[in-house]
Amino acid sequence: MIDLSFTVVICTKDRRVDLGRCLDSLALRLVTAQTPWDVLVVDNASTDGTTDVVQARREHFGWP
Repeated sequence: MIDLSFTVVICTKDRRVDLGRCLDSLALRLVTAQTPWDVLVVDNASTDGTTDVVQARREHFGWP
């Protein structure tokens, strides 16, 4: 048996609202996934509170 996992990579800059929607959507679909997964957000020096959006989702959903 092969152990599989996957990573979702999201690149962003100053799109906190869209990023929040994206993360919420992923959480709904992946929280019950049988395969281990994680999310990597690549923030290109955002100044609109992107970091706060990521941190809020991380704590709320308990992502790996």
